[in-house]
Amino acid sequence: MSEEEKILKESHNLGIKNSVNFIVGHPLEEDEDVNETINFLRKNISISQINLSRFALMYDSYIFNHPEEYKITNLKNCEFPLTYIFDDTRYDHKERMIKTIDTINKIKKLFQNKAKINISI
Repeated sequence: MSEEEKILKESHNLGIKNSVNFIVGHPLEEDEDVNETINFLRKNISISQINLSRFALMYDSYIFNHPEEYKITNLKNCEFPLTYIFDDTRYDHKERMIKTIDTINKIKKLFQNKAKINISI
């Protein structure tokens, strides 16, 4: 059992509600990463709140300044200030959004009626 799992279990046993935060849609995110997150959530069903956020590429961030390290191509300014959309060597922006929404739906299904789920897309 990982340190995180021990903390979640112990805090739940003490009556403390657990809240976790995840960012989905990172440029280097693989299906294995998504499965690892879902398995973590399955094993820690005592979580009472899940906050899911879509990865946002921010102007002048490390990833923005080093897109080649993250296989990012085709940077485009977004409607939100200082935020960019992008393609990468595997997916274009639309395909990435579909994969991100699929991940969110898998997590929502797993925790249906078990936890409050907040989503920021």
